[in-house]
Amino acid sequence: DYKVPSIPANPMETGLVEDFFTPGKDSIYNRTGALAESLSISQKGITYIDSKTSSLYFIPNETNKKSIKPKKILTQSYLSQARQSADGQLIAINFYTDYTGSERYRVSIYNTQTKKSYTVKESGLTEASIVKSGNDYYLVAVKYQGENWKIRITKLLFAGNKIVGEEKAVYIPYTRLQTPAYFVDCADGTFAFVLRDKMEYYICLADLQGNEISRIALPYKRMDARYLSFSEGKLYFSWVKPGTMPRLGSYNISENTFALSNQDFSGGVFYPVKKADKIVYIGEFY
Repeated sequence: DYKVPSIPANPMETGLVEDFFTPGKDSIYNRTGALAESLSISQKGITYIDSKTSSLYFIPNETNKKSIKPKKILTQSYLSQARQSADGQLIAINFYTDYTGSERYRVSIYNTQTKKSYTVKESGLTEASIVKSGNDYYLVAVKYQGENWKIRITKLLFAGNKIVGEEKAVYIPYTRLQTPAYFVDCADGTFAFVLRDKMEYYICLADLQGNEISRIALPYKRMDARYLSFSEGKLYFSWVKPGTMPRLGSYNISENTFALSNQDFSGGVFYPVKKADKIVYIGEFY
């Protein structure tokens, strides 16, 4: 058994956390019980999903207003995840349908410039993210097939600004006991992800040619890491081990070092992203 941490019910009472929408006081967005998920950041701004309405919202990085009002981008039935490309041009939309089995999982790509979406023809894809290399964009996703998991990587094809298809996929195969997730662009033609191998978790780096470059064990046994984001050579993530709330963690890629917060906050730390000199995250309250 583990003790429940003795911490304030409202994380703002710690003096270390402020409301994102209206710093200094509780915003209407957080007071009314909105269920935010899938926080993602790019050069343009932050997106998040309101799971109550199955809608995706956007907040620009450059805002001088005392309060922030998010703008709705789209509504998609059964919307589960949304991840921006590093430049904010494309957003990978993960959703599911009424079909059964793996066919119910689908991916579309929303172009913020044209305001149009392209639906990927292949079904059964999850964890979709966009990775940019030079002027090219790649779709990285998980495919479950034959009781095994594999990472599927495809270069997106364009006619002008319009997505018209994908090149032939390359794959990184894993076993049914190995599950990759939480892909994020590392801004150098590689991407990072979390790999669960049986009961152990690793942070991995891979290239767009289908090669796993490195696999780094987490510092603690029975430690779980999720919700990767990237900024200035570091990966940020939510981590937990027995006896803790979900906490903030980071991994410096070039130095191969971890920094793990020992601070518990009510609601936990989910989907952390770095915005300027601050960490923006989602706390989950029910």
